[in-house]
Amino acid sequence: MIERYRKEPIVSILTGYQRYVAKPSGHQVLVQSRKKAYSQHFPLYKVGGSAGVKTRMGQYIGNHQIINTYRNVGTVSPSVDKKLQLILKNRYSQKNQGVLNNITSRYMKPGTYKKLENVIQQRPAAEEQTKIVGGKGKPKTVRPGQAQDVDIREPFGKFQVTTSRLDQLGHHSITGKRGLGKHLQDRIQGYRNDPDLKEEDRDMKITLAGYDYFKTRMAQWNIALKSIQGPSTMFDSATTVRSRLKSVVAGGGLGIVHTSVGGGQEMFKLSTGFLNQGGAQITSTALGNADDFTQGTGVSYTFVIDDFKHAVLQKFKMKLTRNGYMWDESALDRTKAEVVYGYMATDDMMKVTGKAGYDNDAAALRAFAQTSLRGNNNAKDVEIMKSVSLGSSALRTNAGTLQADIDLVHANKSLARFIKKRFIPEAKKQLAKDAKSYTKGLIGHPEDITNGLLHGNRADRIWAAPYLSVADYSFEAFGSGDMFDNIRD
Repeated sequence: MIERYRKEPIVSILTGYQRYVAKPSGHQVLVQSRKKAYSQHFPLYKVGGSAGVKTRMGQYIGNHQIINTYRNVGTVSPSVDKKLQLILKNRYSQKNQGVLNNITSRYMKPGTYKKLENVIQQRPAAEEQTKIVGGKGKPKTVRPGQAQDVDIREPFGKFQVTTSRLDQLGHHSITGKRGLGKHLQDRIQGYRNDPDLKEEDRDMKITLAGYDYFKTRMAQWNIALKSIQGPSTMFDSATTVRSRLKSVVAGGGLGIVHTSVGGGQEMFKLSTGFLNQGGAQITSTALGNADDFTQGTGVSYTFVIDDFKHAVLQKFKMKLTRNGYMWDESALDRTKAEVVYGYMATDDMMKVTGKAGYDNDAAALRAFAQTSLRGNNNAKDVEIMKSVSLGSSALRTNAGTLQADIDLVHANKSLARFIKKRFIPEAKKQLAKDAKSYTKGLIGHPEDITNGLLHGNRADRIWAAPYLSVADYSFEAFGSGDMFDNIRD
């Protein structure tokens, strides 16, 4: 059932340079695969001045990475710090496109996708990039302190989406290491280990286990919501109730009285108390988006249950009662729980809405858009099989992290299969034999760009250090496929 998705991987290739200040002996090659969309932070160099010493940190985008980096970085003056940014921007932008061309040249076939302009949105996750496949929803502008916006708001419905697994604790109010959360994990593991269950039956049972978890939690949430509202506060706005909820959580949270609610007494006994920071996530989000959760049919939540498999639970809805804002328990309907197969839970709906074309277009274009956005917040275009320089080395995050220079190619189907099925496994073998030699032949060796910038009798040099990274959406979303190392973090 899911093999057709495995056969069409979604891959972007990124390469370029990052700046370092260090002694030649500090050079090392780091090889890693991470489920996360970014690498860890690396010290690049230190800046010394009258205000003290500050370490410049850098980061790389992608899931599979071959990085030339350095230990024990050195210190430069503030004036050299500024010159470093200009050197990398002016001299190394587009310099490594030759590496991309060497990889892609044998696969230069007619473009699988047309170029789409001015449609990349400022969104936190790939599935939310709906506009690039014809979506009509307009995300709200969220100011600091406000609730996160509903992820997808389209004519076909409102969705909160995630790549977190249904049996993973700590997200979307799935909590309880010894209570309901652990019970959910145990149920799901039991279904996975049952050899008599057919695949589709197993997937549906896992989904319904998620439904049971939230149905029970919803009754608990309502007890707590009633306790922080009441006759004198029942006309408060949802924003005010959310603020009060945050105060309760910050003050240590609320336990739960073991009261029978709708026949749920036995499930309640599994609870160890719920209204802590993790347990209040969904309620806080709903109160912060009251129009979405109280009007119309409500909001659907999706969770990953396995590679290319998603549980869809519907609908999460709130209502204003004589006790204040409460979860509408009847709106969460067991008969509406479903399993969806694909890269993203909303692929089929976006394919219809956006007329994206065929199987994985809706997922591929959204993943490509998000990779471009991560490289440069000003990115506007997605064009397949064309080397693009994102001009990222002149950028830094709000925390001051310095972007590496990025030259990028979004792969068509043939190239993506080659990267996923042949390049990554072969590179892993070669890197295990001699990482430095293989890396030098693949992307080149760090270049000394000191050019008189460091004065005095110093062993430190300034380096433009090349890297290669693969943004692999199925690995990011599911941890699926080969990797460069043996750690799936």
